[in-house]
Amino acid sequence: MDDRDGDNDPNSDAALDPDTDNYRDSGTDEGVDADKPDSVEGSVQLSDEDSEREPPADRDGMEEAEYTAADADPVVRTGFWRLVLAVDVALLGLVIGLLLVGFQGRVELGGALTTLGVAALGYAVYRYRRLRQLVTAEGSESGAETGE
Repeated sequence: MDDRDGDNDPNSDAALDPDTDNYRDSGTDEGVDADKPDSVEGSVQLSDEDSEREPPADRDGMEEAEYTAADADPVVRTGFWRLVLAVDVALLGLVIGLLLVGFQGRVELGGALTTLGVAALGYAVYRYRRLRQLVTAEGSESGAETGE
């Protein structure tokens, strides 16, 4: 009978030792654990003690601040979601429009969607710059009020 799995083949370079489930070299009697790398030199071994350590305390005894969406300035939050919507429309219009023109030859519909995408992208750039100016102006006003 033909044994194709190679476990009991005496001519193979490595055979599975049935007693230990480790591979052994046919030239030596030493077992090689299949789960361990050939060389552990330079590798970092963590002990159970290392994995149970607590993380270092925060610097200066301060706790990490938690922020929620309610903490954000309503103007910034609204501007952010407008930008997200504008960029989504821009990408969708550009991609679908160009695909329609390029692969199906539907120039009218593809051109209209591409134009819509370009317009939405222009609107997103405009809103981003305006929002950035507004936030920068508010930041400098609050700095002037506090005497910075």
